Amino acid sequence: MDMRGPEETGTARTEASGRRRQALGVGVTLALVAALVAGFGALAVSKNALTLPSQVALGSTASWQVYHDPLGLFTVRVPPGWTSHSSEQGTYTEGNRQGRFTGQDENATFSDPTRGAGSTTLGVYVMQIPDSPVAAAMNCSERVYETATFNGYPADTTTHGVILFESANAHFQIGETIPGVIVPVGPTSLNPPPPPTAAPAATVTADKALIAAMLASFQPTDPHPLACH
Repeated sequence: MDMRGPEETGTARTEASGRRRQALGVGVTLALVAALVAGFGALAVSKNALTLPSQVALGSTASWQVYHDPLGLFTVRVPPGWTSHSSEQGTYTEGNRQGRFTGQDENATFSDPTRGAGSTTLGVYVMQIPDSPVAAAMNCSERVYETATFNGYPADTTTHGVILFESANAHFQIGETIPGVIVPVGPTSLNPPPPPTAAPAATVTADKALIAAMLASFQPTDPHPLACH
């Protein structure tokens, strides 16, 4: 079964030229993240390629729904009962001294609605990379940080709870949130929410397996990494 995101287009917006801004932020401060680390263990940060845990087999996702994003930039398999929501489309403009470019971007969030705010979530933010030398150069300037791999693409996995990488036509930020355990670092907030209560250990283990399976199924529709020279 296929899931398709909404087709409506959000309000156009102009973005700053720094590509590494955290679009997937949840409004937490670094102090709050430190508190979460102290209370519940390490965040999802790794210099290594992401792999499926042994208890999850790729074939086990075959019956899951396949989500297709509205811009046609990626697909991902979604567990039974999970839904996509908070999908938003818009436009962005970036540039430097060599020129400017404009493209479309979008957000999509996946979670289990029966668990409400206590659900583990997977969030995806995508920016189109237009056919522009300036766009390619700006994205390629970040390749130095992409020392890991994600599903065959050079990736930066050093930012707390967020994976950053590029296909030939899009920049991706994928973040996971497990309440009380993993919270992506986002824009600082003067009034951050209180740390959520951690789910039972067995639930966290099961959720990590689901997220790992979703990540393994994530596929940009352009099979080629951004070519950087």
